[in-house]
Order: sequence, then C-alpha cells, then structure tokens
Amino acid sequence: MLEGLGSLSGLAVGLGTALAAGLVAALGAGAVD
Repeated sequence: MLEGLGSLSGLAVGLGTALAAGLVAALGAGAVD
C-alpha cells in the first residue's frame, strides 16, 4: 500500500511539475512576444 501511494504521489508531482513548467514557458513566451 505504501509503495502504491509513493508511486501515485510521485506521478502527481511529475504531472504538477510538467504543468507548472508548461505554464511558466507559456507565460515567458507571452511576455517575450
């Protein structure tokens, strides 16, 4: 159970990081443009 929770939280963190990076990149592109 703990291993499952760890992989789930890891996946959530990975997705959140990817979304945050995409948001920052989009905002950066908008600011440059």
